[in-house]
Amino acid sequence: MIVLLVVAVDALVPQRSGPIALTEAWEQIFVLTAFIAAVIALPFVLFARSIVGFAVIGVLIAVSLARYGAQWISIPESAHAKLSLATWNVEAGDDAASRVLGGLNGVEVDLIGLEEFQPAMQDALQANQLIARTYPFHVFAPDTGTLGAALLSRWPVLQQQTSIHPTYIRALVQPDSFDQLVDYVVHPLPPVVDGPAGLPLSFDTAQRSADQSQMRALIESDLAAGQTVVVMGDLNTTEREPAYADFTAGLRDAHLDAGIGPGLTWRPDALKSLPFGLFRIDYVLTSQDLVAHSTSVSCSDLSDHCLVAAAFP
Repeated sequence: MIVLLVVAVDALVPQRSGPIALTEAWEQIFVLTAFIAAVIALPFVLFARSIVGFAVIGVLIAVSLARYGAQWISIPESAHAKLSLATWNVEAGDDAASRVLGGLNGVEVDLIGLEEFQPAMQDALQANQLIARTYPFHVFAPDTGTLGAALLSRWPVLQQQTSIHPTYIRALVQPDSFDQLVDYVVHPLPPVVDGPAGLPLSFDTAQRSADQSQMRALIESDLAAGQTVVVMGDLNTTEREPAYADFTAGLRDAHLDAGIGPGLTWRPDALKSLPFGLFRIDYVLTSQDLVAHSTSVSCSDLSDHCLVAAAFP
């Protein structure tokens, strides 16, 4: 019943900051947990012939599918990719060089966006002959903290614009299989979790909102000009927050088009050994003329974020 109450409040009175905003971020975890528990309990309830139990489980399953069914269940198309890309928040910190090389080992896409990109990562990528041959074009905007970003490209980069705060890269890329596209690598700052006595009971999203607004203004301009646009990166926003709807307006979410499962992409450092994420905050977004036919999420202990890849026919 608590889960149903959380969903009802999030749906009826969504908030951009405060305690309800925090429940919006956690909602999918609550719903997914309740859904799994309901499926496991269903045979026992049927065996016991409990009408009340069956009704509660039925409502939980129905609400879960109504709220998240489109995200959990997509039907990918089989097609040859004319565009493939990946985004990964490498996580600023120790062993930066070895971690970025290890995480990109075996990744075969046309464009790679990296967030929390540090100078040591740039040195490692430039010194690696395989990376240099595969991705002869790049945009590097490193930072010693968490505000760096990078773009690796198989194709020529005709124009580039970088910003450390807010963190983004805007690059005009010339693919060999279709017209030019504008590629963004984005990383707005995360919300500040706060509350009385230091308890994590509320969200302060003011800085994230300011970052996203600046990025969205650039994206709006490119969309209005009829450009093919790709936006990839760590939005620090779950899909049930109002900020997600604002930022993705007019864009397609590759996971919703072609992903299978919840597509969760982040978990805290203490749980980096998990082969899956707990929140979905890393995205591949595109203008309406690009529809993904496949996506994937790959998690390792090299970062608290998972690598998200998408391919487009």
